[in-house]
Amino acid sequence: MVNKKNSKIKGVRYIAEKLNKYFVKKYPSKKSASEKAKEILLTLNSNGEKVTIKNISKLIRTPRGSSPKKGEAPKIYRELAIPSEYYQLANYPNWIQLTTNEVWFDSKISPDELPMIQGGASIEYSDYFKSFVDYANEMVALSEGDIDSLNMEYLVVCTKPNQKNARKRWESQIICIGTDGMPYNFGYDPQNPDKVPTKVETTPDGRSGSKWDEESKEMPPKTPKEPKDSKPSKPKKEPKGKTPKKQTPKTPKEKSKPKPDSDVKGKVELKRLSIIEKIMDMFLQGKITKEEMQTMIAKYE
Repeated sequence: MVNKKNSKIKGVRYIAEKLNKYFVKKYPSKKSASEKAKEILLTLNSNGEKVTIKNISKLIRTPRGSSPKKGEAPKIYRELAIPSEYYQLANYPNWIQLTTNEVWFDSKISPDELPMIQGGASIEYSDYFKSFVDYANEMVALSEGDIDSLNMEYLVVCTKPNQKNARKRWESQIICIGTDGMPYNFGYDPQNPDKVPTKVETTPDGRSGSKWDEESKEMPPKTPKEPKDSKPSKPKKEPKGKTPKKQTPKTPKEKSKPKPDSDVKGKVELKRLSIIEKIMDMFLQGKITKEEMQTMIAKYE
C-alpha cells in the first residue's frame, strides 16, 4: 500500500500552503504566496536541497541587519559571486532571476548585440551563454595532448556590483577568469560569437589586469611599465702586459625529458571523464535538458 503522505509531490502548491499557514500575515492567501513559492522552489532545486518546512523558513526569515544600508552595494545571488567552471553558465539564468532587480549584469562573455540583464529578469541560456560554452568546449577538445593546458580551467564569476554615475544604477560584470584569478577571455570574441578556436589560448604571464579579489571583485588594469633604454655595454680593456685568461666553455644543461605520451593521454582522459560526469549530474538535478546534455557530452566523445 502506497503511503499517500510520503507520495505527495512537494512543489509550488505545497510551499504556498506552508507560507499561508506559517506566515499568514505576509501571505494571507495561497494565491498571494504562489510567486514566492516558485522562487523558493527554484532556489532549493538549484542548491540541491529538499523541500522541507525548515528550508522554506530559512529562505523566508531575514536576519536583522542583513538588508543593505543606504549607499551600500546590493548583494547578488551567492552562487554568482563564487568562481565556477564554465558549464555552470547553464544555471546563470536561474541565479540571475534570484538576484534583486537593483543590480544590472553586463556580460563580457555574451554576444555584443544583447542588452544588459536586470536582476530578477528571465533570460534564455541559449541567447546569452551558449556561444561561450560552445567555444570553451572546443578549446578543451583542442587541448588534448597539450601538456601546458592540462590544468587549465575556464572559470566564470560575477564581480561585486559597482554604482555607475552615468546610469546611477548598480552594475556587475559577468567575466571569465583563469585558475590564477586573472580576468581573461581565452580568445572569445563577443563581436563574433560564432568564431571557432583553431588553437589553445592559454593564460599568458604578465598580461594587464590585476588578480580577481574575493572581497572587492574589482579588476583595475595595471599600467604597463615602459622598458628602460638599454645602453650598449663597453668592452672591458685588458690591462697591459697581462695575458687574458682562457675561459672554459660551459657544459650545456640537459633539457628536461618530455613526459611520455601515455601520461599525457591518461590525464586528458581523466579530465574528460570528470567533465562528462559533471554534465550528467546537472541533467539528473534537472538543471539542463536531455538534448543539452547530449550536445555537451558530444563535444568530449
